[in-house]
Amino acid sequence: DYEILVVDSNGRQVAAEAVQELSISNPRVRLAGTSPSRDNDRALWETAALGATKSWVVMLDGNGQFDPRELDRMLLLSKDYDIVCGYRVDSRQSLVTRVGSRAYNFVASILLGTDVRDANCLFKLVRRECVRELPLATTGAVTHAEVISRARLAGASVVEVGVSERNREANRTRSKLSDWISEIASFIRFWWTFALFPADARVGKQSPSNTADMDWAPAQRRMMTGLLAAMAAVMLFTNLNYELFEPDETRYAQISLEMYESGDWIVPTFRGEPFFDKPPLLYWLTTAAYSTFGVHEWTARLPSACAAFLTVMLLFVWGRRLLGDTAAWCGAAVLLLSAGFPVAGRFVVLDALLTCCVAATFLATANACIHHRRSWLWFAVAGVTLALGVLTKGPLAMVLCLPPLIAYGWLYQRRDLIDLRVAALMVVPTLVMALPWFIAITGGEDEFAGHFFWKHNLVRFFNAFDHQEPWWFYLPVLLLGMFPCSLLFPGLGSYLFSRCAEQRQRRGAELGFSCLAVAWIVGFFSMSTCKLPTYILPALPPLSLILGKAFADTVLSTQAASWAKRFAERLANPLATFLVISTLAAIGANQVIGNRGVGAIVLAALVIAAAVALAWSPLRAAGRPTGQRWLALASLSLVLGVYLFDFVVPNFAAWRGSAGHVANLRASLGEPDSVPVVYLNRSMKASGFYIQGGEVVELRGADPREITELLAEHPRAIVVTRKSTVRELADSHPHLKFVAADSQREIYVAESGLQRVAQEPPSPSIEQR
Repeated sequence: DYEILVVDSNGRQVAAEAVQELSISNPRVRLAGTSPSRDNDRALWETAALGATKSWVVMLDGNGQFDPRELDRMLLLSKDYDIVCGYRVDSRQSLVTRVGSRAYNFVASILLGTDVRDANCLFKLVRRECVRELPLATTGAVTHAEVISRARLAGASVVEVGVSERNREANRTRSKLSDWISEIASFIRFWWTFALFPADARVGKQSPSNTADMDWAPAQRRMMTGLLAAMAAVMLFTNLNYELFEPDETRYAQISLEMYESGDWIVPTFRGEPFFDKPPLLYWLTTAAYSTFGVHEWTARLPSACAAFLTVMLLFVWGRRLLGDTAAWCGAAVLLLSAGFPVAGRFVVLDALLTCCVAATFLATANACIHHRRSWLWFAVAGVTLALGVLTKGPLAMVLCLPPLIAYGWLYQRRDLIDLRVAALMVVPTLVMALPWFIAITGGEDEFAGHFFWKHNLVRFFNAFDHQEPWWFYLPVLLLGMFPCSLLFPGLGSYLFSRCAEQRQRRGAELGFSCLAVAWIVGFFSMSTCKLPTYILPALPPLSLILGKAFADTVLSTQAASWAKRFAERLANPLATFLVISTLAAIGANQVIGNRGVGAIVLAALVIAAAVALAWSPLRAAGRPTGQRWLALASLSLVLGVYLFDFVVPNFAAWRGSAGHVANLRASLGEPDSVPVVYLNRSMKASGFYIQGGEVVELRGADPREITELLAEHPRAIVVTRKSTVRELADSHPHLKFVAADSQREIYVAESGLQRVAQEPPSPSIEQR
């Protein structure tokens, strides 16, 4: 009992008439696939699934490429397998085609799980039940790999058998370049939306089989939100009042100070000269902090700390709508406890504010893509946060935020995401909020457009004039920036690329959107010729959300242990040991560069006791729930982070900095305005925030005439220079006398006669003056 179906997707009239004439003499012959789709491969599978009426379907190419007599071997294997795939044992294809075919099948096996040597071989024997309900999303030759991949995932058994290929030179067809491009695009789309992040996955939904997926009760959610806020506040807001680091912190603090003193909120200035490198949002926020709380180091750092705090909270509050409560909370905790993010959040730099704007835009657009009811509202919010990003660092914010949205719309065939309404909701707020400042400063400063748009955007990207690094620069930066959470990266890779049906159903489109954002941000900055570690800070929030989702679905899962869960369990004890050792190292470093008094010793003892107590739970893991062990590790990381940022970093800033010490020394010498400060072969750009009033000059070379002229008008001057320069001047010009006020920081007092200099007071701050 059989039937013969002739598939002619070209819709040729001659073929239809020939088949109809043949069917008169043999009713088992029928014509199928007469629509002019020009997709023979897809038409074959659609006919096998819907057009065929028998239990088994044999697929053959109509050009006589394969010998039907070899079907007997396939029939023998059909007793034990659902799909029997032929593979060419003596291919008649050209060398280039064979190499390309092997490469394609290798990639398909790795990415799609086909695990066959020749997926595109048309000679196949298929049990119709296995393919009848399979949806088809690809076109061209990729359809064969799609069907095998879907069938394997559905539990079908697949086997291969070698078949011979006849010489078909007369019927050989040539593929067009456009066909290759179309099939590559179809392959990528299917791999992303089916194998990696299926659109129908139950991400963020309740699953009784996995308690990590269950939504929290309102009381639990409020408690965990408060806990996260307390952790972030302790990590980001405590002890911000220490000496600013040179040169970035002192530069941005000085620009804001000059804006505060001048009242000019349009043109930023640095030491009286227009500063066109960056837009003004950070300066505006810092100036507002000066106006509200006064001019201090902590008020200069307050906008960055607030931006970092808001990023952590948004990652949980908005992220839970995408991935669920547990995953979002874990992701926010990962971001907070990673080394790179709180460092940027406690410093006067643009990157923390830009990261907040980019993260808010990413979360808003992701919610707009997933929650269709109020997508317009989410896109409007994304437009506002995008405008703030443009005011922070210019068009770079749009470059970072928009391509992932476009890629998501293309991959999931969401044309509604790429239309005029979405563009208007995201672009109009940018025009309304950001464009007026650009128009105002461009109209008043002719050099702004060329300096900012050309030099600091295009030239810096394509032909960097500083900070040139290799393309792989950000790979170690990511590992260090996410440390210690980056130790979980192997488990994350296992989770993302696992073929397990259960884990695959937990990786939905929401997670795919996060991966697109991370891949684009890291890839974009890797292509740039100018690289700084802080540039990829905007990639950390979506990466942390991905890591939090993987952690919730594997480590906190109550299901059978996956490789990622076993890896994390083996990692717990070494991580606890490492964190304790790191705490001891931090205490030792602080004793070397900081205060060695009784208070510091007591504090060190308390920190050691807390670290050992928290590490005891992971080290004594037997019988303890996984969640408790990792909560103890998170608490240990928090203790180490707070100690580093509240004690070690401030002491290091005081040990390393010089501008604040110069200001303090200047005040101790009498009237500050009467003591000039000379930066000899050293940059004076970092001095403006601390050294106010009086004469501050920068000299190059070792010519003593300038210093002699200063000493003719002033009895003494403070000189910041290298020890070798001082020795050279003292040896060649005995009339110049130098007294080392702080030999470590190379700060000297130059005078016409040797005088005693009062011992320098402790580390300075603005409040001490």
